[in-house]
Amino acid sequence: MKKIAGIFLVSTILFSCNLLLKHKPTINEILVASADSLNKRCPKQLDALTKITSVSVLPNKTLQFNYATEFDTTKFDMATVKEKVKAKLFDEFINTPSCKMFRDSSVTIIYCYNNTNGDFLFKEVFSPDTYKGY
Repeated sequence: MKKIAGIFLVSTILFSCNLLLKHKPTINEILVASADSLNKRCPKQLDALTKITSVSVLPNKTLQFNYATEFDTTKFDMATVKEKVKAKLFDEFINTPSCKMFRDSSVTIIYCYNNTNGDFLFKEVFSPDTYKGY
């Protein structure tokens, strides 16, 4: 009887593992796993002025990256800063191989910038309509 119970237990474990290995994750599961992985490394300084503070999964296949920046907004034209940041982010999103899966899955990416006090500065949204065709 113990031998049969043991065989049943081993068979059940192997069957469960096989199902887990064959499970194709949904895009939402991938987004959650990506956000969880990135959040474990946050906050992280990206350059002299910018750090990533967190990543959030939002409804409708949306991933939001939250940044804090230390540049002095009184010394720069924010419209110009926003356009330069947008161009750089878009180029990176389109040309980075690790972003291909997000593009192929029609994920919306939001980059949200705040100052170090938490005050909102600007955000850039790249929806599938923005990047399809690139």
